[in-house]
Amino acid sequence: MFHCGNITAGFPFSGGTRHESCGHSLLKLRCSKNTTSLIISNHPYEVLHIDEASKTLRLAIADLRDSFCNATFADATLPPEIFEVSQMYKNLTVFHHCDSKLPYRSSYTCPGIGPIVVSETRDRDFHDSCGECFTVIVPKSFVPEEKELNMTNLESVLSKGFEVKVKIDETACQECSSNHGTHQPSADELYRRCSAPFSCGDQSGLLYPFWIPDREECGHPEFKLDCHSSVAEINICSVKYRILAADYTPRDIRLARSDYIGGLCPQHPINDPFTQNVFALAGDAGMISIYHECTPEFLQSVSPYVGDLDCEVNEKSYYVTRNLSSPLKDLGGTCKRNVSIPASGPALNTLQKSASRDNLKKALKEGFKVEFHRECSMCMDSGGACGYKKGSNNFLCYCKDHIHSHTCGNKDAGISSPAKAGMEYAFGFVGIILIAGALGVARGLEYLHHGCRTRIVHFDIKPQNVLLDHNLCPKVSDFGLAKLCGRKESILSLLDTRGTIGYIAPEVFSRVYGQVSHKSDVYSYGMLVLEMIGSRAKPSTEETASTKSSVYFPEWIYTDLEMGDSGRPKGNGINFQEEEIAKKMTLVGLWCIQSSPSDRPSMDRVVEMMEGSLDALDVPPKPVLQVPLLESSTLSEDISVYTEVCSVNTV
Repeated sequence: MFHCGNITAGFPFSGGTRHESCGHSLLKLRCSKNTTSLIISNHPYEVLHIDEASKTLRLAIADLRDSFCNATFADATLPPEIFEVSQMYKNLTVFHHCDSKLPYRSSYTCPGIGPIVVSETRDRDFHDSCGECFTVIVPKSFVPEEKELNMTNLESVLSKGFEVKVKIDETACQECSSNHGTHQPSADELYRRCSAPFSCGDQSGLLYPFWIPDREECGHPEFKLDCHSSVAEINICSVKYRILAADYTPRDIRLARSDYIGGLCPQHPINDPFTQNVFALAGDAGMISIYHECTPEFLQSVSPYVGDLDCEVNEKSYYVTRNLSSPLKDLGGTCKRNVSIPASGPALNTLQKSASRDNLKKALKEGFKVEFHRECSMCMDSGGACGYKKGSNNFLCYCKDHIHSHTCGNKDAGISSPAKAGMEYAFGFVGIILIAGALGVARGLEYLHHGCRTRIVHFDIKPQNVLLDHNLCPKVSDFGLAKLCGRKESILSLLDTRGTIGYIAPEVFSRVYGQVSHKSDVYSYGMLVLEMIGSRAKPSTEETASTKSSVYFPEWIYTDLEMGDSGRPKGNGINFQEEEIAKKMTLVGLWCIQSSPSDRPSMDRVVEMMEGSLDALDVPPKPVLQVPLLESSTLSEDISVYTEVCSVNTV
């Protein structure tokens, strides 16, 4: 990749450390003092922005970005076979060295040059009275003044540049990849690069998971640092966090939400959970809930656990200490938005004892600690440097002479079995991101079932149909089996059984269990949640080889739950908070897979359960469903005809 200042570019560009064979010959980028430039038709352009997804650039003629009258006035053209100017822009003709004895519209006199005239056409009269001309590209909204030209406005427009689309041939990129045009660093190079700390803003000594350009292999994709100001910041699920401290001896990091450091009332607060795909919240950390723009009815529901923020708007805003840790219920439309922010245990204790704006500011400013997960700690303990392979989304441990997936010693150290490795990943590495992912899917289904004018039943909720964006936020996909249901009871006749074995609700393949409805999605969601926490992969020591395939796994999950086991392995750095998350997800999953649709919660209730406290959840009845043995993942060819009922009534 080419890196310069805030510009990062791949194909079809070359330049810097990027080999010329991996870019078009006319698209060689140059970098000087964090400024990217491009020579087009022997004329220098400054590159202000590159959008690789849309293949667009924002360019500005280099010598026109400063004083217009000091420019070379050379006529530059863009090769049409490479560049296509956006339709939002137009050409203006600039005539210069014009006869000073003649009057001109939209003119300006440059010292030592004389009058210059800007016109939307190449007027022949100007050709006769002026020496030469050249073309500039400006937004269509820009109109030259009728009388004297406002040079300040013109210079401002030219300094912002114009957008062009690059016409490329993708086969060139494929040839580059097949010919290995880019340099592949050795294990020793990666070790030396990633074991050397770097600085960003006011922070120094930084290592994995953080990274900056030229250190992509040394950090997690979600932890690219923004170093353009005096502080170091990262974006996690659309929320910007500031790095307050990074100590790699105890291996913990202190973060704070950037928008709440400067004040308690940001204009557009975002309520995205802090996803812990690399870090885990420190054991004493808790959450502060802030409710913005609430009506007077809010206080009647939550008093005395709140404090007034006084954000100087018509509606009030409040904060809630961890005395009331679970999201509030039955608020309806009393608040326009709420935000949950991690905070340190000592700061929460102080705020709980003395609820005040000053203590709240202090708690948010001090931030919260996060701890390394086991993968990187094992690698560093073995003398390696932590890294990441983006193509396969795998953690890597760079050693002096080789690359391992875990440590510089035995690459499988600490993993006793594949099943354990899967569960270790589920909580030891991903941590609380699971609750955020499960909650995101629940909110998506809640919208499909209750938020749309026409209810949508998905009928194929499974891990493969839950996609993660670049911020690891879940998106429900693949609506090929979905059905629309009216807001009143709708009956749809179907000739097939829908879904994937293992996630299909029992009433879908047998009407004995009840009518098919939106509660069928609830069942599939429950199976998804149980699989997310690793329960489906958990080995049973009491099983024999002959009985493993016939065990209905929710039954032994329930048995383990009664014995105090949340359905996954203990130890290995798993803290109390993660134990609670596992138990909550287990309870919600078991409620969702009740054999009778009427016993399952609706998706809006599921969202409440996932957001609420563990203490508010009852233990569901023990699953009683008996399923036949299935030797393949495909449905039986003996498909029965049944009637599907989609009802808006919730139970």
